[in-house]
Amino acid sequence: MKIILVTNIVPPYRQRAYGVLARLARARDRDGELHVVCTQHHEPQRGWPILTGDFTQSILPGVKMPLGENRVIALNFGLLHTLDAARPDVLVLAGFGPAQWQAHRYAYRYNIPTIVQFDGWAGSDVAYQNPLRQSIRHRMIARARIGIAAGENGHDWFVRFGKAGTDILIAPIPPSFTPPDHRSGFDDRPIDLLWCGRPTRSKGFDTFLEIASQLHRNGTAKNIRIVGADHHNGVADRLSHMGLSAATELMENVAPSKLPALYQQAKLCLLPSRNDAYGVTVIEAITCGTVALATNQVGCARDVLGSSEILPCNILSVWVDACTRLLCDQVAWQETQTAQHARIPHNNPAHHAKTLWQACLMATNQTEAA
Repeated sequence: MKIILVTNIVPPYRQRAYGVLARLARARDRDGELHVVCTQHHEPQRGWPILTGDFTQSILPGVKMPLGENRVIALNFGLLHTLDAARPDVLVLAGFGPAQWQAHRYAYRYNIPTIVQFDGWAGSDVAYQNPLRQSIRHRMIARARIGIAAGENGHDWFVRFGKAGTDILIAPIPPSFTPPDHRSGFDDRPIDLLWCGRPTRSKGFDTFLEIASQLHRNGTAKNIRIVGADHHNGVADRLSHMGLSAATELMENVAPSKLPALYQQAKLCLLPSRNDAYGVTVIEAITCGTVALATNQVGCARDVLGSSEILPCNILSVWVDACTRLLCDQVAWQETQTAQHARIPHNNPAHHAKTLWQACLMATNQTEAA
């Protein structure tokens, strides 16, 4: 089976899954392949390298228009030539950008089955709604054979767009690194609070600093680490103003392979986000045994966190109380660590790839045994 997947970039958390999918396609027939077509070399505010693997990849030329923070719209050239040369059996459209829309129209013209993959959900999508965007989504989803969501929130989002439940699969997102062999305990984690990600308001960085400040003042949080602070001077000034400089270690973006060691040193990882399509940080923290707390605006929270670990965005006292309980009660922390880890059995590359493969078989009316 020849699979073309159109996406913005190959992120670290999907590279290994794409490699597994490529091997599944080749195992089915000699000419099988996965070719990933990217619309960008990089994303803003992220230092991810261009990743490849057992799959082939091409990056379309084009121009990018910034839309704010970490969002751009790419206007690309050459997609139709790529599709003409490949003649795919199925098209996987990851997202709803102009290239994905163009590929959708191409598939409709040549009767090629399509699969729409979307990591977001109603809560994350509401900030970007407009009539044109809604129209594109409705048309692409209506004509797609299968929808692939990242979690239960995404499944419900596809249903709201009219997709039948039998035509929706869930492929939880894996971490961007190979998980560690063991999970260290409470006493082996010197960092009380960890931030890992872009230090932006929409991600809840302002709220994180307020939580850290209160916990530090009352003596509960003595060691704090911030990973992903690109602008040291600005963040450093804020830390100084809040009295957190001496207690906080600042780190710029690090390679995914170095993240496990950082997570394994932290007791708590906080994501008080106002808008988050999925929340890979939560998955990566749990993978390394770091207890995660997140808002109900984080897409994966419903799937992997208990009710006491899903907190409101802006009620600071609730966050302080939740953190205090876990940092002062090792038994509660240990029980939470164990429970969270038990909820992520499918957040791995093999499951992600097999779900994509199942979608391809369903879209082309094939079976695994055929």
